[in-house]
Amino acid sequence: MTYVANLARVPANGRLFTLGEFAIPGLDRRRRIDVHLPLGYEASPRDRYPVMYMWDGQNLFEPHRSYAGAWRVGASLDLLVTAGELPPMIVVGIDHGEGDRLSEQSPWSDERFDARGEGEAFMRFVTEVVKPEVDRALRTRPEARFTAVAGSSMGGLTSLYALHHAPHVFGRAAVFSPSLHFARGAVFDYIRGQQKPQGSRLYVDTGSREVGTGPRSRYIVDSSRRLDNLLRIKGWQPNQDYRWIVDPKGTHSESCWARRFPAAMRFLWGDLV
Repeated sequence: MTYVANLARVPANGRLFTLGEFAIPGLDRRRRIDVHLPLGYEASPRDRYPVMYMWDGQNLFEPHRSYAGAWRVGASLDLLVTAGELPPMIVVGIDHGEGDRLSEQSPWSDERFDARGEGEAFMRFVTEVVKPEVDRALRTRPEARFTAVAGSSMGGLTSLYALHHAPHVFGRAAVFSPSLHFARGAVFDYIRGQQKPQGSRLYVDTGSREVGTGPRSRYIVDSSRRLDNLLRIKGWQPNQDYRWIVDPKGTHSESCWARRFPAAMRFLWGDLV
């Protein structure tokens, strides 16, 4: 049974809560869904808010749930909203599935990682189960223009996929250090075969030291540059509806993604301020 918080009784310090554990149709699993409400949510009962869906929910809000440090998404957004740099928004954190994470966060299988390619089924779970429940329980702006997806590593890969697979649902994506190598680079052929989602907004980054300073990191940067070239060919306009950066000190770590998060959010949502 899904538990939905009684929002009328959420205490002042209770803007972060668990919406429930939801069954994933067809996969015989459940996922915890956390929600962070914006400042002023309870005090402004007529207002409705954009929503950002983020993967790997264990690493987003609270350090004690993360194995490698939390992004502190809620605190970061509070500062940006208070400074007038972002619109207030709801953040939905979707837990990863531990041993099933690689399978759920890619629509393509990869036998090297024992990944089964369940990403399409997992995306249906998000768009047909989680989002309708969030829209029912909370005061959201449900249109694609006000709905984003964001994540890092495999979560970056699935965010890139989500924006192209379901542009009627997601109109914005923040893609941190995406695992472009996964499934032997299947994402490149996928994007090549898709139309550019009209009216969307996209942020992509990578670190120049993802896995140290050797050939593997150079390969990752080259792959990211290849993605940038492909996205430009597909019609994305740099610094208009699209931004790509290489962080010269960036590693494949929660701390680096947390550090880049504010700038990514300024670009992703800046047109709504």
